[in-house]
Amino acid sequence: MAAQSEGPVARISVKDTGIGIPVEEPGKIFEPSHQRPTPPVEARQGAGLGLSITRLLTKKHNSTIAVESQPGMGSCFHLTLPAEGS
Repeated sequence: MAAQSEGPVARISVKDTGIGIPVEEPGKIFEPSHQRPTPPVEARQGAGLGLSITRLLTKKHNSTIAVESQPGMGSCFHLTLPAEGS
């Protein structure tokens, strides 16, 4: 995790070393109940709501969330929000 101030905004980045996100799916991962089909099915956990809730909360705070990912290499999520006093 990293955080930095970029003028009137603060940026928080969180990186993982998971399975990554296919090129065609980055926008889909923020949709409610979206779960990537990963074998085995028994390994899946959760309802697929975490990222959609995160996106809704970021919008409510005039913020944005984005993702950079490569399949097999993990993902990096970037949250950009107004800095204090902005």
